[in-house]
Amino acid sequence: MHWCFQAIKNYANFSGRACRREYWAFAVLDWLLMYGSIVVAGWAGVAYSRWFYIPLGVYVVLMIIPRLSVTFRRLHDVNTTGAYILWYALPFVGLLIVTIRLLTKGDRGENKYGLPCRDIKNA
Repeated sequence: MHWCFQAIKNYANFSGRACRREYWAFAVLDWLLMYGSIVVAGWAGVAYSRWFYIPLGVYVVLMIIPRLSVTFRRLHDVNTTGAYILWYALPFVGLLIVTIRLLTKGDRGENKYGLPCRDIKNA
């Protein structure tokens, strides 16, 4: 659970590196909160109520910066610039390209973006 909150703690930190565990723990938790609430709202019959979508919209807007920052730092871990995120602009292909890069194992040693996240904790 620690890894999920590491991304929130560094919500505006676009420098440095995020390991796969930090990125995917945050991404899965974020996905579960967002889409899980939509499913529960559908079952409860409030999915078409604006009172459901207002808090969901606030959550989505509040999470834009943490999502971007952890994605940038994850791309830094594989020695790729954060601008790589622009591939998302290409439907389907861009998602595939970025997802493959996010799944790639990070550099073991120091790269131009800093130390691996394991070494930072031990320092």
